[in-house]
Amino acid sequence: MLLTLKSILHHALPVRALFLVVVAALVGCDPGPVVPLDQEVARIFEEAHRSGEFVGTALVTRGDQTVYEGSFGLADQERNLLNTNQTRFLAFSVLKPMTAVLVFQQMDAGRIRLTDTLDSFFPNLAGQPAGPLTLQQLLTHTSGIVEVISRHPDRRITPRDLEGPIVQSDASFRYSNTAYVCLGLVLEAVTDRSYETLLREKIFQPAGMNDSGLLRSGASVSNLSRGYRLSSGKPEAVELGVAMEALDGAGSHYTTARDLWRFDRALASGSILRPETQALMVSQQVPGRYGYGWFLSEQGGNYYPWHKGDFRGHTALFVRPTHRDEVVVLLSNQQETDLLALRTKVLRVLKARPEPPNPAPQ
Repeated sequence: MLLTLKSILHHALPVRALFLVVVAALVGCDPGPVVPLDQEVARIFEEAHRSGEFVGTALVTRGDQTVYEGSFGLADQERNLLNTNQTRFLAFSVLKPMTAVLVFQQMDAGRIRLTDTLDSFFPNLAGQPAGPLTLQQLLTHTSGIVEVISRHPDRRITPRDLEGPIVQSDASFRYSNTAYVCLGLVLEAVTDRSYETLLREKIFQPAGMNDSGLLRSGASVSNLSRGYRLSSGKPEAVELGVAMEALDGAGSHYTTARDLWRFDRALASGSILRPETQALMVSQQVPGRYGYGWFLSEQGGNYYPWHKGDFRGHTALFVRPTHRDEVVVLLSNQQETDLLALRTKVLRVLKARPEPPNPAPQ
């Protein structure tokens, strides 16, 4: 049977499927069935797990619908507990975009400005090197502030710890966890509320992130994965070695893949931050690299926000190709997993396959 180009276009096949059909028509053979989108994405993670490159949970969505969701490996080797879509993971620096959202919420409310300096909130820093640092510099990792928090792994730093020569003169991009801990301190000074309370009331609750929270010293959290690293090819448990309170603002939270998707949906709907403010957050402050609280990557001329978290037995990645209304969440309880490589493979498939996926996660 002859197949005309007009009849092919009439059926509005996905681009990849259209290509296969056209080629088949030209050579006179049957292209065979096109692999469903969810199966094509599933193969990426299944192969990564078989090769030892991925342990954890993956969630891929387009709009309000699920493209793929799956979990691999053990959440706790000693207790033989599997990772599932209910498993909570420490996501560390994936908290930074949330801290940035909290800062911009206060900006929208007229309480702070990007040009405000640390000494305007903490008078003890007047005349100190850290005093003139602005919120903009802290948000964009261009403050030059050194990692003061590494000096106090057993507790949260205070404004007193910011005194002294703790700022390097070069103000180019230098990733700093301390900068975001400082932003947490500023938020508390402005609102007279704890960072934990602000995060819960301003982001977690309105976004429906009921499985997320801040890990506290000595506290037990149900369904929380244990972190591992590979030693001679075998998983070895890793202790955090730091009081999680010390990372408030920078990376002290636990979450699930679905909760990060809910965070994305809350942003997309404008329910926790105005769209105009979000556009400012993802504008290039460090060209081609960082906005306010978000790393930026380019796809087809469009820059999209993402962030990674990686620390002692855990690796997390939260990717938001907003120009395509897609989300990729990868949460792993294995240290130094190359999640960026998996992200690239998934985004290539999504770009090539625009057809509608399955129903949304609940």
